[in-house]
Amino acid sequence: MMSEKSTRTPGTVRDNINPQLWKDLDPEIMACDAESHVGNSCVRLLNLFERILANDELESNYRWTFARDALDQCRIWYFG
Repeated sequence: MMSEKSTRTPGTVRDNINPQLWKDLDPEIMACDAESHVGNSCVRLLNLFERILANDELESNYRWTFARDALDQCRIWYFG
């Protein structure tokens, strides 16, 4: 298992995700330090969901729901 420290990357959340895919992510979260606890959690979650959303067999209603839920979770972590 990788340690949390080994999964952290420098830069902002925007630098470590696909900003075109996550265009609805709040600017405050996009600008968050990717090495912070919240920033790192958002980067990891959004990158995981990007891999899930890339599956062509995923139904469109699930695609929309997963994307919405990922954004909502990042907002909960950042804004409380």
